[in-house]
Order: sequence, then structure tokens, then C-alpha cells
Amino acid sequence: DFYPDTTFQYRLKIKDIINLCEAEDTVNINVSKPANAKTGNDKRICDGDSLKITATGGVSYKWFPNKWMDNPLSPNPTLFPDSTINYNLVAFSGVCPSDTDQVKITVGYYPTVYAGVDKFICKGDTVNIGYSYDSIYKYKWTPPLTILFSDCIF
Repeated sequence: DFYPDTTFQYRLKIKDIINLCEAEDTVNINVSKPANAKTGNDKRICDGDSLKITATGGVSYKWFPNKWMDNPLSPNPTLFPDSTINYNLVAFSGVCPSDTDQVKITVGYYPTVYAGVDKFICKGDTVNIGYSYDSIYKYKWTPPLTILFSDCIF
């Protein structure tokens, strides 16, 4: 027994010492690295969008479930989930045991945006714009507004 750590071709020669005839043959030893499945960090996506994820650490791959996925055998499938889902990856590497990893895709939903009705004012007048505030959102007006009162909600 021996333990090669790289793929190599071995040659065996045999010589008949009486008749001086020779013969040879080769054997290929293909060494595979063990699978080490990696899916990367969990991801976030908005409903209706697509996302490409990446598998590494194997020679071939299979994703489960194959729901909302363009190719469950691809190392880089495109996803288009409509709700949060965990994808399990099985990575294969030749004759070595398979390995698994998991990635969670959290699906968020676009907020309803309403900036208010168009308004007509005279130069120098003040105007209130916007709508009710919710602390789970971050608000940004462009171009930046001149705020007259610090308790205004934008």
C-alpha cells in the first residue's frame, strides 16, 4: 500500500530474465481532494428580484430544494424566490465523500412609497411634504431639503 497525494501515472516493466523479453503497462492513480462545500453568507433579496449564488469546494454540485432556481446542478444558479427559503448544497468531489452547506435567502418586500400630491406655492412660502413615518424605514429626500423644524418627519 502507498498513499499518493497527487494524480500520477505509474509504469510497471517486467523482464523475463531467461528469454530477455520485456512487457510494460501503466496505471493512472487519480487523486481527488475531499469535498468542502461552501455557499457563502446568507443573502437578502427583494420580492421580484433575482440573485445568483455561488458554490465552491467541489467538482459537481446539487442544490435542494430546486424551487425558484434555474439550474439545481449549477455551481452558480440564479434564484428568484418569492419568500424566504433555505437552500442546501451538496458538493461532490470524485470518489471522496460529499459535503454539505446551507445558505438562507431572506426575501423582503418593497415598501409602499408615496411622497404626496404635487403642490403649487409662491416663492418664499413653506410647504409640507411626505407622509407618515415608520421607524423600520430609512428615508432620504433628493435633492436635500431645507428643514425649518427639527421635529419634521421626512
